[in-house]
Amino acid sequence: MQPVNQYNMDLFRFYQALKSQITDELIKDTTQFENFEEFITFLPLSNESLPKDEPTEELDQFISDTTDYSCWLDFLNTCC
Repeated sequence: MQPVNQYNMDLFRFYQALKSQITDELIKDTTQFENFEEFITFLPLSNESLPKDEPTEELDQFISDTTDYSCWLDFLNTCC
């Protein structure tokens, strides 16, 4: 069994919080992905880029390229 580190815990909490706000239907209707699991597989997140207050340029670009939204915050505002 792999040891749990803080980054893995933070990422797990981030995905859980995101999953509670985003439905598969929203993902399918507004992105190029079929469901939440497929969407998060391609999210460009690293240890330094977990979105806290300021999303990274890479994350904004990913959202702009793969969804109907221009940036991460626009995407999240639709979910809430």
